Amino acid sequence: MCHAPLPPRLNNLGITFKRLGYRLPDADPQGVLILQDTPNRALLDNFSLIGDVRLENLKGKPTSIAMHEVELVGAGSLNKYLSFATEVAWDVGELGMEQYEAQLLFGRPSRNFTARFGMMAPLLWDKFGHQRLGIARAHVLNNRVSAGKFVGYRPRDNQEGVEIGANFTSLGEGGTMRSTFLSAAVFNGLTANGNELGENNKSKDVLAQVHHVWGENHTIGALWYRGRVTNIDTTAYADTYSRWGVFGNYELRHGTDALAGFMVGRDDTTSSTIGRISSRSWFAELNQTIAPRTAAFARYDRFEPRRPSATGLRRGMTVGVSCQTIDNLLITAEYTGQKTGTGTRGRDIIVRAIVIY
Repeated sequence: MCHAPLPPRLNNLGITFKRLGYRLPDADPQGVLILQDTPNRALLDNFSLIGDVRLENLKGKPTSIAMHEVELVGAGSLNKYLSFATEVAWDVGELGMEQYEAQLLFGRPSRNFTARFGMMAPLLWDKFGHQRLGIARAHVLNNRVSAGKFVGYRPRDNQEGVEIGANFTSLGEGGTMRSTFLSAAVFNGLTANGNELGENNKSKDVLAQVHHVWGENHTIGALWYRGRVTNIDTTAYADTYSRWGVFGNYELRHGTDALAGFMVGRDDTTSSTIGRISSRSWFAELNQTIAPRTAAFARYDRFEPRRPSATGLRRGMTVGVSCQTIDNLLITAEYTGQKTGTGTRGRDIIVRAIVIY
């Protein structure tokens, strides 16, 4: 219901269901919007165990097959007002809490307010993020802009913080739904510890975003993020960074989906040798259903971390096929060819099997 026609991607019902604290938008016999709690017999019904096994053939490296990650993921509503989401992951021999959040919801089904707090992702739009069809992430979310010793911020990083939001949802004729989400958030932000990133309790980052969905799959959204990292390296310089982005998708016809995203950024450092760094990234993607629960996808990415210099320019295609063979098994085969600067083009072939219990 929440992922058709292209699992594992969320459709608009799934996105709204998640935004409303895992409460399902529905209509009563009079056609008035209502919210239904998820039907659970016990708390453990909200949890899934996910195994990610990958066969990788990367250019210049031997072919390997290994368990990439194991996750315990849980999310659901606990009562009329409170819901939760959590993710514990085993990755490269380490076990850690990657996400934990609680959410409060107040108001009517059509107009309500939410408050999220915990360790969470700043960006809620999942269609090219966590619920993407392919394996490789879009550069818009995944790449960092390094400012000297500071390895940089990327929009998909989970951080501790608080987000206040408002939802405006309506039902049209035939049950068509429109929903708009506005939010503002404050995060602990990041600090530079050599090449590692940590929580920065001395300087807060801020985020504002708007996201609108209509029909079964159409979306449009925008965000603004501003953060500051201080005391970098022995010279103790600072980096104040901003990101602006727009993104969306449009279902051309049932099973044919076009997606795009564009983000620009600016890093202003107090280092005389680094100065200001301008950056921009964008992608365009086309998805096509080719069989029940099977989709082909093609995406072009372009990432310019320091304009107008071309040495860090990264661009290339990602193509593949994703198939949910049975309810508990998702198989994806993907080819990615990326080129950085004037170097040779890479070639990564990955086959991933996700087993869900």
